[in-house]
Amino acid sequence: MIQIKTVAHFNNPENRFIVITDTTGQMIHKVPLCRTVTQEKFEEKVILNQCKNGKYFDVNSYDEAKRQWGRIKTCDYCFN
Repeated sequence: MIQIKTVAHFNNPENRFIVITDTTGQMIHKVPLCRTVTQEKFEEKVILNQCKNGKYFDVNSYDEAKRQWGRIKTCDYCFN
C-alpha cells in the first residue's frame, strides 16, 4: 500500500486497485476500469484540499485493503 500524492502517480499506479478514504469511509476501485475515479476528483481532494477530507492509496489487492482498513466498501460501478 502506497499513498498517492502526485498526479503522475495517480495516472500510473503500480497496482490495479485504488482505495479512496473519506470522512464517510473507505472505498476500493479497480483501475483503470472505474470511470468514477478521475484526475479532477483526485486533484480536488489531494492537491487542492491537501488531503483534509481523505486520501488515495495504491493497493495490490482487495485483501490487502481489507487487512489495512477492515471495513471497506466496493465501488458499485467497477465491482459489478
